[in-house]
Amino acid sequence: MTLLVLGLSRDGWLVLGIFAGFVAATIVGILLAVAYAARRYRSEQELKDIRRAFVDDGALKLKASLDSWLEVTRRNYGVAQHLLRYVKDVPYRSRLRPRARDLPALLPTDDLSLTFDAVVPTTRLLGSEIGALTAHAFADLYAVNLDFQTRISQPVRSYYLQRNGLGDDDRLHWHGELLALADRGYSRAEQYGALSELLGQAALRFQELQVSSYTDIVRADRDATILRLREEVVQILRQVQPEADANTHTEASG
Repeated sequence: MTLLVLGLSRDGWLVLGIFAGFVAATIVGILLAVAYAARRYRSEQELKDIRRAFVDDGALKLKASLDSWLEVTRRNYGVAQHLLRYVKDVPYRSRLRPRARDLPALLPTDDLSLTFDAVVPTTRLLGSEIGALTAHAFADLYAVNLDFQTRISQPVRSYYLQRNGLGDDDRLHWHGELLALADRGYSRAEQYGALSELLGQAALRFQELQVSSYTDIVRADRDATILRLREEVVQILRQVQPEADANTHTEASG
């Protein structure tokens, strides 16, 4: 083979050089393509990891938990309203009075999640105040549903079991108090509808920014939409803090 190569003519050497150059260029091209594909794969994986950390396991997970609490609270408010219509329109002595066991029941909250693990990544997206706001939200929603159960549902059932002897005037006054209690609870809960919308907007905007690496997350800190959402978090927190403190004080006094 060596003798064969050494015996090549000038044209033979030229062809061999062209062939060798072609092979080398092909190999280099393949290596560059592999390197580019590997770099792109790592970039795509990091993009997916960032999305999962800050969106799927952060803002959207927190939103889903909050939405489930809001939905149950709204439905329980509807049940409370239904129970109070009985109290207003059907006194215990009426032959049309319902049996206590037939009255509509509130939806349980035992299985609802409190996804505090989603707060940390959401804090990086929406600022430290989101932690305090989330704590207020879940505490308020829990308290509202507890009031529906212990201060409305159970007393109404006791009334139709004839465990209290309210006359008509007292019954109507009692109905007014319970109705006001239910409306206050519903208003407290609905404050956090804005938080749910805000979390959805933050998740969408972060995806639009296409943050491709963990070192590039600082782009969110300069984005006008993210900055506006962070300010809205602060505003909502200012709105709910005084009311939450007042509710705590009232319950402690009671």
